[in-house]
Amino acid sequence: MSLTNEQAESILAPLMKKYLDALNTSNWKQVENFYHVNSVMIEKGKSCMFGNQAIVDSFKGMGADFGKYEVQISNSRYEGVGDFVNIHTDFSFVTEKQGTLSGKFTQIWKKEDGKYAILHDQFEL
Repeated sequence: MSLTNEQAESILAPLMKKYLDALNTSNWKQVENFYHVNSVMIEKGKSCMFGNQAIVDSFKGMGADFGKYEVQISNSRYEGVGDFVNIHTDFSFVTEKQGTLSGKFTQIWKKEDGKYAILHDQFEL
């Protein structure tokens, strides 16, 4: 069953707000819980990580490189089908040490056991 873009947005936008809040406040346990245990994070053309713990560890490491940071999203598009909802969005990564970095990301969230979690997270700077 396909979802309308509005239905997908109504599911995912509130989760995205909580995810970004957790990320921007370094609430690592909460960030880890947003990722499926078998999740992957791909930096397009550069690298890939497997598993929610490895992904959270990479976010923790960014603090050393960037200092304090805040992720903001814009121009978001939502889609969904069955137990999957997706977001395609632009983002700004405002950092203390390296200024503002911009890029795009796509996340695929999967509903499992009544809860949505990020299964695939792909970005490019």
